[in-house]
Amino acid sequence: MKKQFVVLMGVAVLATSTSGLVLPVHSAYASDAQTTGSQAQEAAATLDAASAVTVDYPTLVLNNWFSKLDEYTADASGKETDDVRNSLENNQSLAAASGLDQSDLVSKLSDSLAQDLASQVQEGDLTQKESTQLQQLATSQINNLVSGNWSKAAFTTSINDNGSAIIHHRLQNILSDTVGIATDTNSSQLRAALRNGQSLAEAAGIDAGTLTDSLTALLNSDLQAAVTTGQLQADLLDKTEQTGAEAVQKIVSEEGYDIPTTSWMEKYGQSVLADKLDTTIQTTAIFASKDLSDITNALSAGQDLVSASGLTYDDLLSQLTSNVNQGIETEWQAGNISAKLATELEQSAAKQLDAAITQSGYGQSVSGTSNKDIAAESLRSIISDSAGYTSSSVGDLQAALDSGKSLVEATNLADGELLSVLQSRVDNYLNLAVTNGWLNAADKTATEQDAYAQLSNAIGIRGYKIPIDTKSYLAERLDRIINDAAAVSNIEAADLTKSVAQGQSLAKAAQTDSDSLLYKLLAHANENINAYVAAGSVSEDDAAVFKTDYAAGVSKLLSINE
Repeated sequence: MKKQFVVLMGVAVLATSTSGLVLPVHSAYASDAQTTGSQAQEAAATLDAASAVTVDYPTLVLNNWFSKLDEYTADASGKETDDVRNSLENNQSLAAASGLDQSDLVSKLSDSLAQDLASQVQEGDLTQKESTQLQQLATSQINNLVSGNWSKAAFTTSINDNGSAIIHHRLQNILSDTVGIATDTNSSQLRAALRNGQSLAEAAGIDAGTLTDSLTALLNSDLQAAVTTGQLQADLLDKTEQTGAEAVQKIVSEEGYDIPTTSWMEKYGQSVLADKLDTTIQTTAIFASKDLSDITNALSAGQDLVSASGLTYDDLLSQLTSNVNQGIETEWQAGNISAKLATELEQSAAKQLDAAITQSGYGQSVSGTSNKDIAAESLRSIISDSAGYTSSSVGDLQAALDSGKSLVEATNLADGELLSVLQSRVDNYLNLAVTNGWLNAADKTATEQDAYAQLSNAIGIRGYKIPIDTKSYLAERLDRIINDAAAVSNIEAADLTKSVAQGQSLAKAAQTDSDSLLYKLLAHANENINAYVAAGSVSEDDAAVFKTDYAAGVSKLLSINE
């Protein structure tokens, strides 16, 4: 059935960005990753890109509400939902199914919508202006829908309904699927053979045609199941199966096949490398059979890791490199990263370890430069943090600031007490930034000093407003979509990163569907940007542009699987 999107006048379905949409930056690995062995991306690219629908949050709110009109009609008429649905299946209208006069049903439904929209305004997901527009737009729509042919499916969004996510996931996991088919080989043997230049068919010891048929059957089973559940449009099935089969055939015969290095995968690989390098001092102590305190004391005195350990340069470098490489190889064997990325990471580790073990006072001295953006970000919550500490409401504190008071005056706290409390919140944010890879550990101290200086100044400014550049904020939020998805799905960001590195779609990794994740992400973003508007940090016009571009960016990210 053709989708019916109710669109706000002047808000509309989004096709393009209005301010130069900035998507997450691909690293040096990303461009290389798509030059060879990228059948997954090629397969997805051949599918109809127009099937990915991009909408804004108010549109989703209204369509989501209209998709539940059978439930709301049952509530309005005091009937069971199943009874209303049975009447609809017998081709009755909603009005007839309710047993109410049409005008009475429309009035009750309109009141119900008004209450739901008011709740969204209260939560900050919608502005009052957006709520009013939706209410006005819905009035005529409700009247038409209760007297006409209403269908739940007509008001659902469709992201990834062209099968690209299913193809991508199967192709990213084609090696494990092959191991399941080829009972005479295991994952380690198969991957090693591919790394040595064999084709997938040769490595599995199976005829290429037979292996292709078996792998294609697995893919087609997934695609057909998606049609059954409504995730894939039936009229796209044949084209999608053909596209997938062609990709499988190429992979099976390609010598030295390696799964594509996606940007998600690289983020995961970089986090693995960072975790291994973070333990360099501790690992050195173990290899040198010394107490950790002996190593750190020597480093504090200006020695390097070679002299502090008592090992030779070659011996220490060899052991540290082997330890890091073992962790990287484990990730490759598990299928979490490609062989190409594993090699890249091992080369990067060797360079970093070579520099680390000969650096005087490694890990002890203040080094690095301030990350100005992260320093500014760490202050974004100082108003809400201050309100929480003083048991005040954010609204009351904001009103005091708007009246010309400083944060110190508004909280009625001594400078030192307020500064101490907020510095601890800054510290927490910077620790999180390092953990998530937004801030280099070497730059943390300099960034902290910068943030402290900005904080000391901010709490004394009368009428203080949190500075927000919406273009930078847009790029930041899209680059950190994993973290936002973690926030709305209650799944750890590290687990999401690993899952998408393995080829799962972000929605599947978040244990939901793309439509639901899109709705939650846009609600989350709207709530935040609306709060900045209320605080006077962002204009309504800039917020509107942000919402448009963020919706377009998230829709695109949920429609691709790179």
